[in-house]
Amino acid sequence: MMHAAVEVVEPALKAVGNIISQNYEDMVEAMMQLQVIPSLLWLVDYPNLKIRREALRSLSNIATGNHSQIQAVIDAGVVPRIMPFMRYWASENREEKSLYEETSIILGNIVSNGSNDQKRYLLSEHVFEAFCDPLRNPKLLKGSGMFNEPTLRVLLGRMFNLLRFAKSDFSDSKEIIASLFKKEKVLDTLIAINTSMNSSMNVVAWSKQILDFVKELNFE
Repeated sequence: MMHAAVEVVEPALKAVGNIISQNYEDMVEAMMQLQVIPSLLWLVDYPNLKIRREALRSLSNIATGNHSQIQAVIDAGVVPRIMPFMRYWASENREEKSLYEETSIILGNIVSNGSNDQKRYLLSEHVFEAFCDPLRNPKLLKGSGMFNEPTLRVLLGRMFNLLRFAKSDFSDSKEIIASLFKKEKVLDTLIAINTSMNSSMNVVAWSKQILDFVKELNFE
């Protein structure tokens, strides 16, 4: 797959993606033995945005696997390499926006399926702050279409899961979570989402869970 010509890379990447997307552990392990993760990571910086998106999608499928497979993704340096794509949440370019979405899915899969150490690693890489970043944008509250409802719902769900982990993992979790919320200044946005007539029930449900979580910790 590590080739300069798109016409060579595209079919090879599609074949790899089809195998990995089956989510059979032994098939994913076989692909990992063939050093597929470094190849996919190389394609993350490919000039063709479609290739980059498909490489991210395959990495996302690996990140749905067991702790060993997720650790291989982490050890390859995937997280710091893809974090810049989280800045594309506001891009008006459809392909760039898709890079944000695929990157968010990779990080979300690690949040959902990773071990405590792996989730702790995400916090150290400022993934929570990256999830918060779009919520500081006023366009989100004006119904500008900056986020569609499924994307916003998933974003809030990932934030809640990381917060819940931080609460259970750290003895000083209250101070850590309070620091994150105060630094990111997202409480006002969550309150606005929770009370907006334009918010769907699913989005309101997630924002309410986060707000209840904050209230329980009593650090507003």
